[in-house]
Amino acid sequence: RARAHLPTPRPLDSMRRTPTLPAPSSVPVAARETAASARDRPREGFVSCDPSPERHARAVGSSTLETHARRARKALVVALLLARAPTAAAKKLLLTSDSASCALDDAGVMKCWGGNEHGQLGNGQSGQTAYEFTPSVVGINGVDVFNGKDLEHIAGGWLHHCALEREQSGGTKVWCWGYNGYGQVGDGTTTLRTDPVLVKLGDANGPALTGVSSLVLGWDITCAAMSAGGVMCWGRNEANLGYACGDGTTGHKSNPVWVKMSDYSDLQGVVRELYVGQFHSCVLFEDDLDRLVCWGMQTWGIANPDVDPATTTNDGMARFMAKEITYFKDRGKRVKSLGLGSDHTCALLTTGTVECWGVNDYGQLGVNCGVNSYTPAQVPGLSGVASIDGGNRFTCVIISFTGEVKCWGNNALNQLGSGFPDNYYGSEASEASAYCGVTSSVRTSSVANIGTNGNPGARVLAVSWYHTCATMSDFTIRCWGNNPRGQLGDHQTEARTEPVTVLLSTGSPGVNFIAFDTRGACGCCDDMMKARGFHTDCKA
Repeated sequence: RARAHLPTPRPLDSMRRTPTLPAPSSVPVAARETAASARDRPREGFVSCDPSPERHARAVGSSTLETHARRARKALVVALLLARAPTAAAKKLLLTSDSASCALDDAGVMKCWGGNEHGQLGNGQSGQTAYEFTPSVVGINGVDVFNGKDLEHIAGGWLHHCALEREQSGGTKVWCWGYNGYGQVGDGTTTLRTDPVLVKLGDANGPALTGVSSLVLGWDITCAAMSAGGVMCWGRNEANLGYACGDGTTGHKSNPVWVKMSDYSDLQGVVRELYVGQFHSCVLFEDDLDRLVCWGMQTWGIANPDVDPATTTNDGMARFMAKEITYFKDRGKRVKSLGLGSDHTCALLTTGTVECWGVNDYGQLGVNCGVNSYTPAQVPGLSGVASIDGGNRFTCVIISFTGEVKCWGNNALNQLGSGFPDNYYGSEASEASAYCGVTSSVRTSSVANIGTNGNPGARVLAVSWYHTCATMSDFTIRCWGNNPRGQLGDHQTEARTEPVTVLLSTGSPGVNFIAFDTRGACGCCDDMMKARGFHTDCKA
């Protein structure tokens, strides 16, 4: 859910249909040609074009000038190398799940905090009282299980987490942990995993899944974009969740399966972005910027815009498979990014505007509050949007250049971060029965103290069901919303109406958690990117 983008390497010897890895020549020619044509494409980033190590060090404090200058030089070298990599995927090093949050610190060590009922912190423990206020290392007895490993993506679902490791050989491995009642950890079992295990192919004794470019997790479901094209999913696969694995069959999957189109062929194409919501999933493609494919529940029209769900009885979506979505293409619009909520969908267009559709009982569509809509409608008052993410009946975006964050929809647990408790929009309280303002229109609320009045702006958003975190331009992490297990990282359990800074240590003064960010040098894009319809801004 997730989703700033620097390219990262994709090996051409990626896994395809059998446990044996194919030789590079066995990868389809189209995939190789697409990869080659993408090699020199720059990506977006929300930072000024000053790549100097000194600038990086100033952002995190003069006391660590030398250390951070070295890291900045390394980041710059990495950035320059990655700029030539044949993929659109980027490092995503911040995640939120239902009751926990995780990030990589400035040394590249993965740490988690918050709830641990089902082992989602990955520290070998589980239970109602096993939550952690202080960010703790993923690993048993404080020993970093990922020591020396290059983690490229981390992702959070409802009660489980995953990490994508980039090996020195260029290959990848996927590690998952936490609740596994539906096989969402992907190791061929349904056994609770309190520390990371490898995702396997076929069964519990099969080879490790490899050839993955990015990961996205949803409600008891995990999906992986494959380097050579296509998507694989595993976990909960039942009717009331829209058969989220998308392979045309029923039953939960404890190992990865290929997502299929409505004609029973495998979903093909080099994935630019993969999105997984609570009830549906969507893909945007690198080799066709106008192509959008979705699968999952269509009860509210969320997976197939402008189509009455009552008329889709016999199409591919009703048969638990993926479908080409042409609504935006047919109207000459291009989708830059998507925010998939629990029962609604929002599309960020290359114009910097946002259109939403689905259920609207909490104002999550940002317009015509209380009126559900199968047809996308533009959110008024929004422009220059850089990135978007959806939660449980609410949506948040980052505004270009300023880094301001705006949210709209349900605020019952303060997830809008506006500084007003419960269901307040602006300075007015909503009617308790409507949850969407005292008038028929919804106003987007700016998240307090981010990107305004001299405050640092947001770089990357991670929106969960009831709370949100953001990495900031000063490299700290700030979170807001629900907090019963300390998932906001402020060592408290009170819900927060506005962002609080994640603390690495207790006591006074507390030490801020400093996030690792590979874009610490320079993340600007040039005229080539503008010509492709993208803005010179960040993209989470």
